[in-house]
Amino acid sequence: MPRNLVLFDLEWNIGYQPYTFNYHGVQQTLRGEIVEIGAVKIDEDANVLDTFSIHLRPRIFRTLQHHIAKVTGLTQADLDRGEPIVQGLRRFMQWCGPDAEFAEWGLDDVPVLKQNLFLCNLDESKPTVWYDLQQVFLREHPRKEGEGMTLESVVTRMGIPMERPFHDALSDTLYTADVCRLLDLRAGLAFLAVYQHAATVARLARHCAALDYARYLEVFIQPHGLGCALILLLLLVLVLTPCH
Repeated sequence: MPRNLVLFDLEWNIGYQPYTFNYHGVQQTLRGEIVEIGAVKIDEDANVLDTFSIHLRPRIFRTLQHHIAKVTGLTQADLDRGEPIVQGLRRFMQWCGPDAEFAEWGLDDVPVLKQNLFLCNLDESKPTVWYDLQQVFLREHPRKEGEGMTLESVVTRMGIPMERPFHDALSDTLYTADVCRLLDLRAGLAFLAVYQHAATVARLARHCAALDYARYLEVFIQPHGLGCALILLLLLVLVLTPCH
Protein backbone atom coordinates (compact mmCIF):
# COMPACT_ATOMS: atom_id res chain seq x y z
CA MET A 1 0.00 0.00 0.00
CA PRO A 2 1.46 3.40 -0.96
CA ARG A 3 2.54 5.51 2.01
CA ASN A 4 1.34 8.71 0.35
CA LEU A 5 -1.70 8.00 -1.82
CA VAL A 6 -3.42 10.99 -3.41
CA LEU A 7 -6.88 10.63 -4.91
CA PHE A 8 -7.57 13.50 -7.26
CA ASP A 9 -9.98 14.83 -9.85
CA LEU A 10 -9.62 17.61 -12.40
CA GLU A 11 -12.05 19.79 -14.25
CA TRP A 12 -10.59 21.36 -17.35
CA ASN A 13 -11.61 23.86 -19.97
CA ILE A 14 -11.33 23.29 -23.70
CA GLY A 15 -11.01 25.76 -26.53
CA TYR A 16 -13.17 26.45 -29.53
CA GLN A 17 -10.01 25.91 -31.58
CA PRO A 18 -7.35 23.22 -30.86
CA TYR A 19 -4.03 24.19 -29.31
CA THR A 20 -0.96 22.21 -30.35
CA PHE A 21 2.52 22.25 -28.85
CA ASN A 22 5.85 20.45 -29.06
CA TYR A 23 6.30 17.89 -26.29
CA HIS A 24 9.81 16.42 -26.21
CA GLY A 25 9.94 16.45 -30.00
CA VAL A 26 6.42 15.09 -30.47
CA GLN A 27 3.55 17.31 -31.62
CA GLN A 28 0.61 17.09 -29.20
CA THR A 29 -2.84 18.63 -28.91
CA LEU A 30 -3.72 20.06 -25.52
CA ARG A 31 -6.57 17.93 -24.16
CA GLY A 32 -7.68 20.62 -21.75
CA GLU A 33 -6.46 23.41 -19.49
CA ILE A 34 -7.07 22.72 -15.81
CA VAL A 35 -9.49 25.09 -14.08
CA GLU A 36 -10.26 23.11 -10.90
CA ILE A 37 -8.43 20.52 -8.77
CA GLY A 38 -9.85 18.45 -5.95
CA ALA A 39 -7.70 15.97 -4.06
CA VAL A 40 -7.56 13.96 -0.84
CA LYS A 41 -4.85 11.98 0.90
CA ILE A 42 -6.10 8.67 2.30
CA ASP A 43 -4.84 5.84 4.49
CA GLU A 44 -5.05 2.12 3.70
CA ASP A 45 -8.71 2.06 4.76
CA ALA A 46 -9.50 5.04 2.50
CA ASN A 47 -10.08 7.32 5.46
CA VAL A 48 -9.46 10.93 4.43
CA LEU A 49 -6.35 12.42 6.03
CA ASP A 50 -6.21 15.77 4.23
CA THR A 51 -7.98 17.63 1.42
CA PHE A 52 -6.99 20.10 -1.30
CA SER A 53 -9.25 22.25 -3.47
CA ILE A 54 -8.45 25.08 -5.85
CA HIS A 55 -9.84 26.98 -8.84
CA LEU A 56 -7.30 28.00 -11.47
CA ARG A 57 -7.20 30.90 -13.91
CA PRO A 58 -6.21 29.52 -17.34
CA ARG A 59 -3.74 31.16 -19.69
CA ILE A 60 -4.58 29.46 -23.01
CA PHE A 61 -8.30 28.65 -22.99
CA ARG A 62 -9.40 31.77 -21.10
CA THR A 63 -13.04 31.72 -22.22
CA LEU A 64 -15.18 29.07 -20.53
CA GLN A 65 -16.51 26.68 -23.16
CA HIS A 66 -20.29 26.37 -23.00
CA HIS A 67 -20.35 22.56 -22.65
CA ILE A 68 -17.86 22.70 -19.76
CA ALA A 69 -20.02 25.31 -18.06
CA LYS A 70 -23.10 23.11 -18.43
CA VAL A 71 -21.44 19.95 -17.07
CA THR A 72 -19.48 21.48 -14.18
CA GLY A 73 -21.62 24.45 -13.17
CA LEU A 74 -18.55 26.66 -13.36
CA THR A 75 -18.90 30.25 -14.56
CA GLN A 76 -16.57 32.62 -16.35
CA ALA A 77 -16.27 34.50 -13.06
CA ASP A 78 -14.96 31.32 -11.39
CA LEU A 79 -12.16 31.14 -13.96
CA ASP A 80 -11.39 34.86 -13.74
CA ARG A 81 -11.17 34.72 -9.93
CA GLY A 82 -9.04 31.56 -9.93
CA GLU A 83 -5.45 31.38 -8.74
CA PRO A 84 -2.97 31.83 -11.63
CA ILE A 85 -2.47 28.37 -13.08
CA VAL A 86 1.32 28.24 -12.67
CA GLN A 87 1.13 29.25 -9.02
CA GLY A 88 -1.80 26.93 -8.33
CA LEU A 89 -0.24 23.87 -9.98
CA ARG A 90 2.99 24.45 -8.11
CA ARG A 91 1.09 24.64 -4.82
CA PHE A 92 -0.84 21.45 -5.62
CA MET A 93 2.29 19.43 -6.41
CA GLN A 94 3.97 20.71 -3.25
CA TRP A 95 0.93 19.62 -1.22
CA CYS A 96 1.09 16.17 -2.82
CA GLY A 97 4.76 15.72 -1.92
CA PRO A 98 7.61 14.16 -3.92
CA ASP A 99 6.71 10.59 -2.91
CA ALA A 100 3.02 10.82 -3.84
CA GLU A 101 1.35 8.08 -5.84
CA PHE A 102 -1.81 9.19 -7.60
CA ALA A 103 -5.15 7.46 -8.08
CA GLU A 104 -8.20 8.55 -10.03
CA TRP A 105 -11.52 7.25 -11.32
CA GLY A 106 -10.36 6.26 -14.81
CA LEU A 107 -7.16 7.38 -16.46
CA ASP A 108 -8.12 10.71 -18.03
CA ASP A 109 -6.65 13.19 -15.61
CA VAL A 110 -2.96 12.26 -15.27
CA PRO A 111 -2.15 12.92 -18.97
CA VAL A 112 -3.93 16.30 -18.71
CA LEU A 113 -2.04 17.11 -15.52
CA LYS A 114 1.30 16.29 -17.15
CA GLN A 115 0.49 18.39 -20.23
CA ASN A 116 -0.43 21.36 -18.04
CA LEU A 117 2.68 21.01 -15.87
CA PHE A 118 4.83 20.93 -18.99
CA LEU A 119 3.19 24.02 -20.50
CA CYS A 120 3.70 25.86 -17.18
CA ASN A 121 7.43 24.96 -17.16
CA LEU A 122 6.93 22.82 -14.04
CA ASP A 123 8.33 19.35 -13.39
CA GLU A 124 6.04 16.95 -15.27
CA SER A 125 8.01 13.81 -14.46
CA LYS A 126 5.73 13.31 -11.43
CA PRO A 127 3.65 11.39 -10.73
CA THR A 128 5.59 8.33 -11.83
CA VAL A 129 2.99 5.95 -10.37
CA TRP A 130 -0.76 6.28 -10.74
CA TYR A 131 -3.71 3.91 -10.47
CA ASP A 132 -7.03 3.51 -12.26
CA LEU A 133 -9.54 2.96 -9.46
CA GLN A 134 -12.19 1.80 -11.92
CA GLN A 135 -10.06 -1.31 -12.43
CA VAL A 136 -9.74 -1.81 -8.66
CA PHE A 137 -13.53 -1.64 -8.44
CA LEU A 138 -14.08 -4.02 -11.37
CA ARG A 139 -11.76 -6.59 -9.79
CA GLU A 140 -14.32 -7.03 -7.00
CA HIS A 141 -17.49 -6.03 -8.84
CA PRO A 142 -17.35 -7.24 -12.48
CA ARG A 143 -19.41 -5.13 -14.79
CA LYS A 144 -22.79 -6.54 -15.77
CA GLU A 145 -24.56 -5.80 -19.03
CA GLY A 146 -26.09 -2.36 -19.00
CA GLU A 147 -24.18 -1.13 -15.97
CA GLY A 148 -22.41 2.21 -16.30
CA MET A 149 -18.97 2.98 -14.95
CA THR A 150 -19.33 6.69 -14.34
CA LEU A 151 -18.61 7.67 -10.77
CA GLU A 152 -22.23 8.69 -10.26
CA SER A 153 -23.58 5.34 -11.49
CA VAL A 154 -21.20 3.40 -9.22
CA VAL A 155 -22.06 5.56 -6.21
CA THR A 156 -25.73 4.81 -6.91
CA ARG A 157 -25.09 1.08 -7.35
CA MET A 158 -23.17 0.84 -4.07
CA GLY A 159 -25.85 2.68 -2.12
CA ILE A 160 -23.59 5.56 -1.10
CA PRO A 161 -25.55 8.61 0.10
CA MET A 162 -25.46 11.43 -2.46
CA GLU A 163 -24.84 14.36 -0.19
CA ARG A 164 -22.59 16.35 -2.51
CA PRO A 165 -22.85 17.52 -6.15
CA PHE A 166 -21.13 15.63 -8.94
CA HIS A 167 -18.67 17.19 -11.42
CA ASP A 168 -17.19 19.27 -8.63
CA ALA A 169 -13.54 18.24 -8.33
CA LEU A 170 -13.34 17.86 -4.55
CA SER A 171 -16.81 16.30 -4.28
CA ASP A 172 -15.96 13.71 -6.93
CA THR A 173 -12.73 12.88 -5.13
CA LEU A 174 -14.59 12.42 -1.83
CA TYR A 175 -17.11 10.13 -3.58
CA THR A 176 -14.16 8.15 -4.95
CA ALA A 177 -12.86 7.75 -1.39
CA ASP A 178 -16.35 6.58 -0.35
CA VAL A 179 -16.19 3.86 -3.01
CA CYS A 180 -12.66 2.87 -1.97
CA ARG A 181 -13.78 2.29 1.61
CA LEU A 182 -16.02 -0.50 0.29
CA LEU A 183 -13.11 -2.25 -1.48
CA ASP A 184 -10.02 -4.22 -0.51
CA LEU A 185 -7.88 -1.29 -1.57
CA ARG A 186 -4.54 -2.76 -0.57
CA ALA A 187 -5.03 -5.93 -2.64
CA GLY A 188 -6.51 -4.01 -5.56
CA LEU A 189 -3.63 -1.56 -5.80
CA ALA A 190 -1.06 -4.36 -5.51
CA PHE A 191 -2.71 -6.22 -8.39
CA LEU A 192 -3.02 -3.07 -10.46
CA ALA A 193 0.62 -2.07 -9.96
CA VAL A 194 1.77 -5.21 -11.77
CA TYR A 195 -0.94 -5.08 -14.43
CA GLN A 196 -0.50 -1.39 -15.28
CA HIS A 197 3.29 -1.63 -15.40
CA ALA A 198 3.17 -4.39 -18.02
CA ALA A 199 0.47 -2.61 -20.01
CA THR A 200 2.37 0.70 -19.97
CA VAL A 201 5.58 -0.86 -21.23
CA ALA A 202 3.75 -2.71 -24.01
CA ARG A 203 1.87 0.43 -25.06
CA LEU A 204 5.04 2.50 -25.18
CA ALA A 205 6.72 -0.18 -27.26
CA ARG A 206 3.97 0.07 -29.87
CA HIS A 207 4.29 3.87 -29.95
CA CYS A 208 8.05 3.70 -30.28
CA ALA A 209 7.80 1.43 -33.31
CA ALA A 210 6.35 4.36 -35.25
CA LEU A 211 8.50 7.13 -33.73
CA ASP A 212 12.10 8.07 -33.15
CA TYR A 213 12.37 5.41 -30.46
CA ALA A 214 15.87 6.39 -29.35
CA ARG A 215 14.48 9.77 -28.31
CA TYR A 216 11.43 8.10 -26.77
CA LEU A 217 13.67 5.87 -24.66
CA GLU A 218 15.57 8.92 -23.45
CA VAL A 219 12.31 10.54 -22.30
CA PHE A 220 11.08 7.26 -20.76
CA ILE A 221 14.20 6.64 -18.67
CA GLN A 222 13.83 9.82 -16.61
CA PRO A 223 10.57 8.99 -14.80
CA HIS A 224 10.66 5.19 -15.00
CA GLY A 225 14.29 4.26 -14.52
CA LEU A 226 16.85 2.37 -16.55
CA GLY A 227 15.47 -1.06 -15.70
CA CYS A 228 12.07 -0.25 -17.18
CA ALA A 229 13.74 1.30 -20.22
CA LEU A 230 15.67 -1.92 -20.85
CA ILE A 231 12.42 -3.88 -20.76
CA LEU A 232 10.97 -1.39 -23.23
CA LEU A 233 14.01 -1.83 -25.48
CA LEU A 234 13.55 -5.61 -25.44
CA LEU A 235 9.91 -5.20 -26.43
CA LEU A 236 10.96 -2.84 -29.21
CA VAL A 237 13.24 -5.50 -30.62
CA LEU A 238 10.37 -7.97 -30.60
CA VAL A 239 7.99 -5.50 -32.20
CA LEU A 240 10.39 -4.35 -34.90
CA THR A 241 11.87 -7.74 -35.78
CA PRO A 242 9.98 -9.21 -38.76
CA CYS A 243 8.58 -12.71 -38.47
CA HIS A 244 9.98 -15.42 -40.78
